[in-house]
Amino acid sequence: MPSTKRPPNDELFNKYIIENKTQKQLAEEYNTSTGMIAHWLKYYQIRKLKKLSDVFTDSRGYIKVKSPNHPFCNIHKQVYQHVLIVEDYIGRNVQKHEEVHHLDHNKSNNRLNNLVLFPNKNSHVQFHKYEEKIALYLLGITKQKPDSIKFTDPVLFLGCWVYEIELIDLAESISEQG
Repeated sequence: MPSTKRPPNDELFNKYIIENKTQKQLAEEYNTSTGMIAHWLKYYQIRKLKKLSDVFTDSRGYIKVKSPNHPFCNIHKQVYQHVLIVEDYIGRNVQKHEEVHHLDHNKSNNRLNNLVLFPNKNSHVQFHKYEEKIALYLLGITKQKPDSIKFTDPVLFLGCWVYEIELIDLAESISEQG
């Protein structure tokens, strides 16, 4: 009997967009029909961005996608893939003053749960300083445990709009594991 339980948006998005699985592969994985997969993708408004031949990696490691009609495409008609992924998730264009950050600093890791949308450059810089404080604490260079970071405007973090981010507990558990 085919499964009718719809997977979470982020999970389906990552498998279809990031891992580039076909609807047939997803149907087999979820033990359902390709029609049901198409229904779920439509429900979540998930669609493929471009064909593989329109994907490029620049010299800094960022993945760019050919998107000639995008309002912020470059002279080569390309847009950063991480920007398109955030835009697809939030349902609007990322504005010129907004900035997208890679949590793990891997510029080709464009999974939604690795991307943070900041409302402006100041918030992005503030977050980098926060990351530095956490690193100094985890390395034992400073003994003061960093507090959470607070923002005056909402930040998209792990798929949710938040005004505060607490990374130290997550960072400590990761450093204990590895």
